[in-house]
Amino acid sequence: MVRRKRRGRPPSGHARHDVGTPELQRKRQAGLTTEPIDLCLQRELITPEQHAAALHLRWLFSLCYGVPSVRAVVWEEGEGTRKTRSVAWLERRAGEYAEALRILRHFGADRLVLQVCVYQQWPPFLCPRETASGPVIRAIPGLKSCERFTQALQVLSMHLERNGQGTRFLT
Repeated sequence: MVRRKRRGRPPSGHARHDVGTPELQRKRQAGLTTEPIDLCLQRELITPEQHAAALHLRWLFSLCYGVPSVRAVVWEEGEGTRKTRSVAWLERRAGEYAEALRILRHFGADRLVLQVCVYQQWPPFLCPRETASGPVIRAIPGLKSCERFTQALQVLSMHLERNGQGTRFLT
C-alpha cells in the first residue's frame, strides 16, 4: 500500500478559535446550532451509516411533502427555479419513503425517528437534566427510546444498502 504524502502548509499548533460573531459564538457554545441527528453522530450513539440513512429519510420526506421548516421563498421567480423531476422518479422515491416508514413502524420507532431526523426535535435521550452535581442524562425512558432509535436506524440503513440505495441521498 502506497502512503500518500501530505502536501501544503503543515498544520499550525495554534488552538482554533471561533471566528463568528459574539451572538453566533454563544449559540455554538450552548449547542443551538447543531441538529439532533448530528449530535447523535458526534456522541457516537449512531454510526455514520445510520446517520446517512437518517439523512436519506429526511431527503425522501422533503421530496414527498416539502421541507418542514421555515424558509424564505422568492415569489417573483415562481416554480421555474425548482429542479423538475420526472413523475416516475418521484413515484419511486415516494415508494421508497413508504417502505422506510413501514420498517420504522415495525419497530415502533416511526414517530421518534421522524421527530429527530425530519422535524429536528430533541429526543429525551439527548436532553440533559440539571442536578446539583451537574448535568445528567435522563434515565430509563430516554435510554429505552435511544435503543429503539438506534435499532430502527440500523435496520433502515441495512435495508437501504440491500436495495442498492446505499447512503447516496442526492441521486
